[in-house]
Amino acid sequence: MERRVQRSAIVLGLMLGVLFFLSPRAGWTEESNYTQSLQRGKELFSSGNYERAIEELKRAIALRSDQAETYFILGVVYARTGRNDLARESFVKVVELEPDNAQAHNNLGVIYESMGLFDLAQEELNKALQADP
Repeated sequence: MERRVQRSAIVLGLMLGVLFFLSPRAGWTEESNYTQSLQRGKELFSSGNYERAIEELKRAIALRSDQAETYFILGVVYARTGRNDLARESFVKVVELEPDNAQAHNNLGVIYESMGLFDLAQEELNKALQADP
């Protein structure tokens, strides 16, 4: 009888292990959804479908707000569509997440220059040069 209980416990443990392994994990699903939204956003941007690209990139940010790449691409899309205030916000977020990102500092400098904020533009362009001489 004791062996039967032990076997049942072992079988139950194995079954639970298999169920856990096969069940979708929240982190994996979230990461997968983030990756899919980011990829779709890049593809939509490349094809010139900027509005839908913005939607996908915002969806990716909602899933993973700690990814500078997503903010960077969103900033480029906003700049391409003439939304400099939103582009600025996106590039500011990039340099918060990655202070040594020379491209983001450069783009932020260009945005500031287009807005007539020449001192801020110079400051960002200097930071870009410091990050990547």
